[in-house]
Amino acid sequence: MANRKKRENNKDRLIETTIRHIEKLGADKISLRKIAAECGVTHASIYKHFQDKQALIEATYPYILNRIYPFIQKEIDGRPKENAFLAMCKGYMKFMVTYPQYHYLLHISPSSREAWRMQPEKNIMKQFSAHYTPLMADFLEEYGIPSAEGYILIPLIVTILEGSITLINKGGLAVNGDCTRLVDLLIVEKLNLKRIA
Repeated sequence: MANRKKRENNKDRLIETTIRHIEKLGADKISLRKIAAECGVTHASIYKHFQDKQALIEATYPYILNRIYPFIQKEIDGRPKENAFLAMCKGYMKFMVTYPQYHYLLHISPSSREAWRMQPEKNIMKQFSAHYTPLMADFLEEYGIPSAEGYILIPLIVTILEGSITLINKGGLAVNGDCTRLVDLLIVEKLNLKRIA
């Protein structure tokens, strides 16, 4: 049992270190030897967990999802009076600002764009979107937005959210206090959204 836990800890450390290296160097320039050395394991031990460098890179996506879903659910549960979709947006923003390396890997790095182009069935944002589609539908209904307009509004909200996160993470937007206030300011207020239900 202790060995299994140690192997899982090593695997998680390898993935976290890989994410940091991708952010710093790009996926094509990461070195498995340097990742192993930083984790305090041998180069050969990487192959106990991953077939090759590409398998290690691909393991980063589900790793992030396994962390973001519970984080967002906690945000939704912690905001019972708020629309669940907007609470989800706030949880997503808080997570991606707290872990900017995850945001970089999922949205900005060339490896993510390449992975999505080459393997559309593994598109992480499609999986994420499918997971939260019921919240989006409830949001549209609660705010009296026809579903035809929702096809325009939801991508606009996502763009505002992703752009804000990128600006915060890159230092182009300074936020004093809770960054999730931007969801209310830039989405609810600026788009003049009002609950009808």
